[in-house]
Amino acid sequence: MPAWVRFWRGFKDDFLGFPEPNRLVGPNGRDGNWGYLAGGRFALGDNEALLVTLDPADSYYTGFQITDPWTIAPDPMLRLASLNKGQVVPNADGTVTYVLALADPGVANWIDTCGLHEGWMLTRWQGVPADADLASMIREVRLTTINELPEGIPATDLTGRRRQIASRAQAFAQRTSEEGWADAT
Repeated sequence: MPAWVRFWRGFKDDFLGFPEPNRLVGPNGRDGNWGYLAGGRFALGDNEALLVTLDPADSYYTGFQITDPWTIAPDPMLRLASLNKGQVVPNADGTVTYVLALADPGVANWIDTCGLHEGWMLTRWQGVPADADLASMIREVRLTTINELPEGIPATDLTGRRRQIASRAQAFAQRTSEEGWADAT
């Protein structure tokens, strides 16, 4: 138990070399080459947004999430603290731009920091083709303000956001309820 406590107490301070805020480290291959992980820290002011543009690289799964500084994920049911490949709206070129911000910036791929000004961000690719260009999987990580978001990022309005959150809550409830598990078997 003491070794376990020491590991997790220090994990946040040495995970991925404790990078400077607002950058991603990786992608790093996972054992067995079944997937890749990139991670980093974010630090945002009230009116700031972090743009993270990734190439899904024809993977069968891509996911992006944030955690608090202790790597604990916020409640995923009603908050958009994570998005997977089936929940995003791609850019015209097939990449996906996630926008981390404290307030909803009106973009389809908003990552809600759930009131956190600082924390971790992680992305995973699984089922990546052998010929994928790993160097181009992370296209851009850039700090800006909510008022200066570039054009071309897929947008959403209040009605679209409500549908997105309702769909997420329904899917989460289905995956985590006893009835949902019974339906899956």
